[in-house]
Amino acid sequence: VNPLEFRLGPQQWFEQNLLKNNRTPIRTILSMEESKASSDVPRPLGLRTNAKVLLVTILGEADRLPVNLGYHYFPLARMPGIVEALRAFGDKPSRNFSFSTILASVGVTDWRRKTIRIRSRLPSREEAMRLKIAPSDPLLVTSVVSVDAKNVPVVFAHTCYGSSRTELVIDL
Repeated sequence: VNPLEFRLGPQQWFEQNLLKNNRTPIRTILSMEESKASSDVPRPLGLRTNAKVLLVTILGEADRLPVNLGYHYFPLARMPGIVEALRAFGDKPSRNFSFSTILASVGVTDWRRKTIRIRSRLPSREEAMRLKIAPSDPLLVTSVVSVDAKNVPVVFAHTCYGSSRTELVIDL
């Protein structure tokens, strides 16, 4: 099976990647949870320890085949209205889900990836189930900090890709 080419660059998004591959992008919000930032979250978001964040878990699919599972952290104090903007999409699969639209609705009209880290690891049981991969199939995991036009972090995300079906391409 030819892997899906998934391009990572400052402003290359999920929808663009899939449409360029003649695939239909679908996203589903699996969960939303307000909490205090865990150990690895405050620093990339420029927050103090225990600051309030919104963790949103999202499944991304191409033509109904799972492509990625993302854990997205938003700084709640910095982004009033983000909960409502995300809730507007509901918990059903959506072809219209767009982070650009969501962020624009809370005043972030220009944003980009600032930092991308990539590593591999084995999936948890839930990740393997959600991505429909074998528990022995390694994940490619990107950790991304995205910033607004003033270089202020707006989202920190860990996104998991099944390594056997995805090829990450970094555009500089």
